[in-house]
Amino acid sequence: MLIDNINYLRTRNRHLLQLLNKAEGEEKQAEVELTKSGQMTLKIHNEDSYKYVHSKYNPSREIDKLVDNFELPEDKSHILLFGFGMGIHYSLLKKKYPAATFSIYEPDLSVLNVILSHVSLADVLQKDQVPLIVEETVQNSVSSLLKQHQNKVEVFSLPFYQKTYQDKLDKLYQLLVNQLKDKRSDLGTNASFQKRWTINAMKNFPSVLQTPNILRDIDFAAFKDKSAIIVSAGPSLNEEFENLKYIKENGMAYIFSVGSAINALIENDILPDGICTYDPQAHNYKVIQKVKDKNISTIPLIFGSTAGYETLHDYQGPLVHMITNQDTVSSYLLNDEEKVDMVSDAPSIALITYQMLAKLGVKTIYLVGQNLSFKDRYRYATGVDYGKEQVKEDNLIPVQNVNGDTVWTNEGYNRMRKSLEVYIQQTPNIDVYNTTMEGAVIDGTTFLTLSEVIANHFTEHHIISEQWYAKESYYDVEKVFKRLDRLSHSQKQLERELIEVIQIVDKVYNSQSQYIDNSNKLEKLFIKFDKKFKKINSNRFNRIILSPMLRVQIEALTALLPKIKAETDVLNKADLFYKHLGTYIYQLNHLMKEIEVYFVELRENKVRVKEEVSK
Repeated sequence: MLIDNINYLRTRNRHLLQLLNKAEGEEKQAEVELTKSGQMTLKIHNEDSYKYVHSKYNPSREIDKLVDNFELPEDKSHILLFGFGMGIHYSLLKKKYPAATFSIYEPDLSVLNVILSHVSLADVLQKDQVPLIVEETVQNSVSSLLKQHQNKVEVFSLPFYQKTYQDKLDKLYQLLVNQLKDKRSDLGTNASFQKRWTINAMKNFPSVLQTPNILRDIDFAAFKDKSAIIVSAGPSLNEEFENLKYIKENGMAYIFSVGSAINALIENDILPDGICTYDPQAHNYKVIQKVKDKNISTIPLIFGSTAGYETLHDYQGPLVHMITNQDTVSSYLLNDEEKVDMVSDAPSIALITYQMLAKLGVKTIYLVGQNLSFKDRYRYATGVDYGKEQVKEDNLIPVQNVNGDTVWTNEGYNRMRKSLEVYIQQTPNIDVYNTTMEGAVIDGTTFLTLSEVIANHFTEHHIISEQWYAKESYYDVEKVFKRLDRLSHSQKQLERELIEVIQIVDKVYNSQSQYIDNSNKLEKLFIKFDKKFKKINSNRFNRIILSPMLRVQIEALTALLPKIKAETDVLNKADLFYKHLGTYIYQLNHLMKEIEVYFVELRENKVRVKEEVSK
């Protein structure tokens, strides 16, 4: 490799340099030779012979035609080059699309080693910041590119690479599609729940303080090396009620109900060892309404700290909580405690419960009713009063079931399945069995019927601790309330800072026409705004309460800030400033007023909680 390239990568991409050094000893799969026109060209060993990446006579002329024929769609701003070759196409594309940004994916490390022995990265890329991607880094790189460039990524492939590395190009396109689906899903989730997560966290916090944390206060010995069953509400649950009743009566394993399964279990006289809930939506309370209506007071409700606060209202049984990673309120207020473990948000409560059980130290997890697909186009087991209708066949995806047959699922269930497979892969110390008859195959699990599990796995009876949840909460409320007071102080500061910055925004809007011939005055307003804006962004109340409720807006604004700063026309800059930064400030101010009632309630609950805890 050229010394220039070693130095270039040492300062810009040390990880790639390490990968290239490891591949240095591999057999050379490429050669660089001089053409008759005096240019260097690249040939790669393929199917017992060498094939030319570029013309063996005049590479520049060939690439000129390729670039001429390439059109960057109007809605795309980033070009991902599939294949580095000799780097000629980068320079031509950069000249054709000077406003575009670029990245380069070279799918073969050994080929890249040969290229970098002849081509200087500094000469090709000049001072441009162009990420170099290889197969080992492609997944994380694509995710970063889509996030950085707001999904506006277009692929440009050299014809030779398109033919020779078709499998890797297909994987790249599939990765882009999957990442975009996940991105849209995350964006939709954030947009739907960003306010509710924080409101729920504030409303639920008094209950958090007064109930045991399952990952902190509960005796893990009750679960260590035991078996646990996660019961979901898939239609295959209908076939397992007698088996679950037998397991419960004989105390063979812990039974945790997730989602709507509790309704079906109660209808069949099965009381699980715990109900897990985390959905932040207001209608989440419907999931356990039967428990309340039947005045059942013996089942512990394990709630995520950002679960819909309506769910906890009037619950007669024991409450146990777990802190979720979407809860910025509890994370701050409990910060003086020893590190509080938490669960990560996930597409379904079954995945949250899996995390919880893994942290508790169970040895074996059995999945029941986890169809992750539709059975006869039904979503739920009997006993669930809602969602009784059959799903439409539109947009369903075929997947293999545990019997080797084809079943139909949708994007949501498929995402849950893939997420569960990741969790299983990350916890090799836990044996996971899927007992869901006709359910979708879940990689990392072994399929056994629940009858086989009872006959061959559950050899001991009465192994569970009936009162596992009967523990005290050990949070230091005095420290918590001191932090709450500091948060209240930050709120008052933020109110004053917002008034000042809104005055600047209004001044820019109302006065920009006055500054056509005196742009310095407008620039001074921008500088003044930047200082105030930094104070607002660093304000404790904003960071803990408001910003998490505007995460979608903040992500969009962050992507636009470089464009606003780079605008040289002062009046255009003023328009962009008001449209984006001004709008965000107004949203922040409106949210400040909207959230006031919940924060006041949180502060007022301080007295009541003190009295309850001191009893």
